[in-house]
Amino acid sequence: MQYYYQILIVLCGMQFLVHSTLAYAATNTIDSAARAEANAFFQQQNWKNAAARYLAIVKEEPKNGGAWFRLGVALHGEGKFKEAIESYKQALQLNFQTTSATFRLARVYAVLKQPQKALDELHSVVRGGFAVSRQGLEMESDFDAIRRESRYEKIVLEAEKNLCVTCDAVPENRQFDFWLGAWDVRPYATPNLPPTARSIIERANGNCTIVENYYTKGGYVGKSFNIYDPVQRKWRQFWNDNGGTVIEFFGEYDAAEKALKYRSESINAQGQKQLGKMTFYNLDANRVRQLWEVSTDDGKTWITAFDGLYTRRK
Repeated sequence: MQYYYQILIVLCGMQFLVHSTLAYAATNTIDSAARAEANAFFQQQNWKNAAARYLAIVKEEPKNGGAWFRLGVALHGEGKFKEAIESYKQALQLNFQTTSATFRLARVYAVLKQPQKALDELHSVVRGGFAVSRQGLEMESDFDAIRRESRYEKIVLEAEKNLCVTCDAVPENRQFDFWLGAWDVRPYATPNLPPTARSIIERANGNCTIVENYYTKGGYVGKSFNIYDPVQRKWRQFWNDNGGTVIEFFGEYDAAEKALKYRSESINAQGQKQLGKMTFYNLDANRVRQLWEVSTDDGKTWITAFDGLYTRRK
């Protein structure tokens, strides 16, 4: 959990400093050394001493939302869950780190075996747009007590859906969706022969990445990651296989041809500069053609390196 708390410190650090500065302007009771000491204990996850220092701060500065939030985190870390609830609620009333404070309230209620309150808080933060993967939630052992609750699964699905909001809002990210699915792969010239390979294409990273998993009967395996880069306004593919081949492609979607067209420049196994043209043709709902051509003479001549027909598995 150390990494989690490091992230937490980054997220609330600047806002805490603003709240502390404003509070300090109103009173000189808590000096800068005491604040620095509290912060140091917090960073070290020395929860007992951190809680004591932040308790002293909030007594003098009851409007310091940052101090209330950190007091809650420290009490939570100490296992003083009921006291942590009150501190998180104070931070919420002061509008400090509302998403994090609500999520932490859900965790505390779960530990205290108050499942409905835990689920209410978790649902509240997810309904507000909080995005997290199932695996991320599984890392939070505080939620172990509520995982069997029927509402929990629905909330998890909603939280994972929130992960997709960013990339689903960009239409270009869906241009390559025609390749998604499980496929048998054959030479394009001999579509009636048995498949020589299989490939599973799936979304990942909140629908921001299209991942290819390619394998043959002979033990060859490869994987590619396909991402639409909104800054360069191009598609990018990073390919790697169990032979150590590494190729990076850049390309664009051709709506007229219903094809994603990649280009590459790499060094082949013979040490030669190699240009590549790789095109994925959307033939119909159940067929995709992948044509890869390479050139070692700066594009004067091209050789077909792969010409495969993907047929959707039933």
